[in-house]
Amino acid sequence: MPACHLRDRSADRREAVVTVPAVRTSFTALTALTALTALAVLATPVLAGSPRGISGPSPYGTCSQGYQQGAEGSPAIARAEDPVVVWQQDIKHGAGPDVVTSGAGLLSTAGPLAGGACSPQGRPGEVGTAPSLATAPDGTVWSATVVNGPSGGRVWVAHLAPGGTWQSEVVAELSTGLPNLEYMPATVAVAPATPTTPLTVHVAYIRNNFPAGTLAVHRSHVVGSGVWSSEHPLNFGPTPVGYDFAEQLVSLGGQELLAVSTEIEQAGFVPLLPDYLTYGDLTQAPIEHRVRRSSDGGVTWSLSTVALRLANGGVRDCEVPGTALRSLVRPSVAVRSDGRVHIAGESVAANGRETSILVASSCGVAGWCTETAAVVPGTAFSASIAADQRGRLAVSWLDLSDDAAGDSVLSARWRWSSTGPKGWSKSRAITDAFDLRALVPAYVGDQGALLGQRDGFVAAPVVGTGDPANPSDVLLIDLG
Repeated sequence: MPACHLRDRSADRREAVVTVPAVRTSFTALTALTALTALAVLATPVLAGSPRGISGPSPYGTCSQGYQQGAEGSPAIARAEDPVVVWQQDIKHGAGPDVVTSGAGLLSTAGPLAGGACSPQGRPGEVGTAPSLATAPDGTVWSATVVNGPSGGRVWVAHLAPGGTWQSEVVAELSTGLPNLEYMPATVAVAPATPTTPLTVHVAYIRNNFPAGTLAVHRSHVVGSGVWSSEHPLNFGPTPVGYDFAEQLVSLGGQELLAVSTEIEQAGFVPLLPDYLTYGDLTQAPIEHRVRRSSDGGVTWSLSTVALRLANGGVRDCEVPGTALRSLVRPSVAVRSDGRVHIAGESVAANGRETSILVASSCGVAGWCTETAAVVPGTAFSASIAADQRGRLAVSWLDLSDDAAGDSVLSARWRWSSTGPKGWSKSRAITDAFDLRALVPAYVGDQGALLGQRDGFVAAPVVGTGDPANPSDVLLIDLG
């Protein structure tokens, strides 16, 4: 476990803990800010770009009682030219060593979509996983999420054409009695049309769960056909113990697909298959990001190979002795225009006094090569990576290097770094500091997203607001 005291600040000037003043908008006005609001946003003091608040107080009313109303989480971002952001609204926390967050519904900058009890077509008691997004060449955004509730689980896939509204469908019904199913996000990828293959959407999700083990499956859909393929196993389970699923699905063009998963090495969990993956509390043991490939559109998959190994996930909350923050660490993947694949993650030193933001890159016959994008004093997590159309890379992360133990504030801020002629730049702040515990009590999941544009990047981090009635907000920040 990393040491609690994250940084010796005895010789430092303590920075003021402030909250980025996100713009409050009603649910019905998420897509149309007034000129006056726009001027107010531009006046917001920030260290990188100009943040625009894209969430706000919960629109759900009594529907989400029992959830953390007004709290957002797990944003995803897509479509470089006109970004669309989707997030969990009104967070509900799980319990136990593999705790994750789920939401009462999914909201976006383009309106609501299916994915929880308070979403369109939701059922009482349903909770939705973190969304996954992908963009088609015509600008259509595709989303995948899993919901779980008393009457069973459902895999929802939705699409949003430019200028349209979300259109959702259920692509799989999942069995009842799977209490951890909401912990298993679905993932989506879009394969552009080629002279020999049509425009195709691919999804992956979990079919089996504890205590029988897990089995990740894949399905595909030729756009316009109205038909989804049968399920194809992604792994070679079900495994006797542990969680196994493809957290990120990436199209490499044509029939080529990449699935990136997470292995968490826990004491007593013994791999029984070459492709075995476990999933659980990241404060317990090292983590591996593993990769599988398919060259036939997801019908068959290779055995997994290790792309990136991380150490000592998680961080202890210095302000609440005996508790720990946990990080879900979904792999973040970027593909550059030259076809190279990059995976980001964070590796905390054994003494907890620094964290390396690592990037694994595909490098031909050598397999995967790892480089350090940044070294952060203290602890950092929720690393994301993106590539712009110029071929530059950027990473962002949630950073606790400003924290000082014993002051009743767990100070965090978002930072980022990008590549240039001389390699990775010095890290720069995206947001002002905020109290992390106002974001999500005792848990940190995937609380930021990053997207490459034609020439630059845009980030969608979640920040604490200091307002108990609306404890967090999603921002949209142009990083240039």
